[in-house]
Amino acid sequence: MGTSTNRRGISRATPLLPDWLDEEDTEEEDTEENDDPQEENKLEDSDQPDQPGNEEAPAEPPVPDDDNPDIPYNRFDASQRGFREAVRTGMSAGLVRVVKNYYRHALGGPQRAAQRIQSSSRAVARFGGILSDIQQQGIAPVLAQYNLAQYTGRPVVEVLSALMEAVCGTSSLLDNAVTKYAYAQAVVRIIDENSALDLSSLTSTQVAEMMAVFLEESLVYRLICDVGRDLTVATSNPAQALQAEEQLSQIVSGLIRSTIVPELQKAAQDKATIESKLARIYRIAIQTILNS
Repeated sequence: MGTSTNRRGISRATPLLPDWLDEEDTEEEDTEENDDPQEENKLEDSDQPDQPGNEEAPAEPPVPDDDNPDIPYNRFDASQRGFREAVRTGMSAGLVRVVKNYYRHALGGPQRAAQRIQSSSRAVARFGGILSDIQQQGIAPVLAQYNLAQYTGRPVVEVLSALMEAVCGTSSLLDNAVTKYAYAQAVVRIIDENSALDLSSLTSTQVAEMMAVFLEESLVYRLICDVGRDLTVATSNPAQALQAEEQLSQIVSGLIRSTIVPELQKAAQDKATIESKLARIYRIAIQTILNS
């Protein structure tokens, strides 16, 4: 739980977008950005959360330019210092500032941050697709599809854990490792939040809430991976480290859950477009954090 290794965090020289990202995906993301540099990280109208019962609802006021500044060379320094102090003092208000600073300054705003977290975005999309298949086809056929028929009838925690490879893939890259850890923590939270969960009778709301938990944890552990070395260095108390992780999860969930669940519920209805919709929902989630 963040206490096993002494990791000094990401280097300043590490590019914001890793070079393993597919060129095709990068080009797709670039086309979604405005040509005007002043507008490049503002949410477009299509990135605003849909308003129920009003498809033509006006866009929210534009985000001030200073919400998405150019990324400095030492982009992680402020977040790392803030994280160290918040862990030392145990102040949740300090962690809120760290979350906002990290996604605004270190990752450069909603569009750049969402592109940086593509690995997790795709995994959440696959998770939603699998849950939708279970909802429509039943759990046994879906597990058989992934050669996991032996998990039919097993407890929910075992079934979801067994699906990790199908959801997260098999890559050994760091970003994939972060996604897998986020998924593992999401499974724990899903069970904690709904101990009576029955995969054989999933509702659309449950599917969206399970996806939301995974998305939230991916945001939390991306941050911890980049700036959270103090969970292993500054804290010799594992309980203190666990408390910091739990506070981060609560903060992110509290800021974005009510906004992203309706979006995820609609996204899960169409497997053909769920991946592109997840990229948009990540931008919405990060913008919601910055606007809070």
